[in-house]
Amino acid sequence: MPISNEGVSLPSDGREPSALLAIGPEAKARVRILVIDDEHTLRESCAAVLRHEGYDVTVASRGQDALELLK
Repeated sequence: MPISNEGVSLPSDGREPSALLAIGPEAKARVRILVIDDEHTLRESCAAVLRHEGYDVTVASRGQDALELLK
């Protein structure tokens, strides 16, 4: 697969990234994050870091599984 050097611009809500990370534990507990990856170690490592930070994390190994969880 060829490598692309093309940049991608994503929309922003105007807040600085550091402001997004500076939320308290009560707010983090209300944030639900769905981690989707087919590689078990990567998926579980990401989930563990997010849980350690206080987030409510659910994992899925396939896109179809993730869609089922969202129903």
